[in-house]
Amino acid sequence: IYRELGDEEGLKTYLGNQGNILKEWGDLDGALKLYKEQERICRQRGDKEGLQISLGNQGLIFKTRANFEGAMRLYKEQEQICRALGNKKGLAACLGNQANIHYLQGDLTGAMHLRKQEESFYREIGDKEGLQLSLGSRGNILCMQGDLVSAMKLYKEQERICWDLLD
Repeated sequence: IYRELGDEEGLKTYLGNQGNILKEWGDLDGALKLYKEQERICRQRGDKEGLQISLGNQGLIFKTRANFEGAMRLYKEQEQICRALGNKKGLAACLGNQANIHYLQGDLTGAMHLRKQEESFYREIGDKEGLQLSLGSRGNILCMQGDLVSAMKLYKEQERICWDLLD
């Protein structure tokens, strides 16, 4: 119906929502097709915010399929858009996704570098949920690197934030 009405904004949202459901159901091909259509509409309309979301969703599918190069390419474009828009929350999430790729490829130094940037943005915007996840991920990297004392400090800070979130 959105196509018939010429409502590209509604269509873009509809495609993303439907793609999210298909992704949850495990239909990655179907989800990717919808995200690609959403991307096309966003590029055509100059909708940078919608575009970065679509790229991030596509990146998650690429990562799931172990296409790390493709995922990183999408995340790098998403990062550029978020930086240009000043979207710190989107940027933090994007950096975390890039860190996951480095981690999966065994590049713990690269992953840690990105996690520190991610943490900085979450602290800046006061996003406690994102911050505690970032701290836990950094703790995991430190454990793998054998720095258990530093990992414990991060895990304790993560725990404190989690308790604060429960209040």
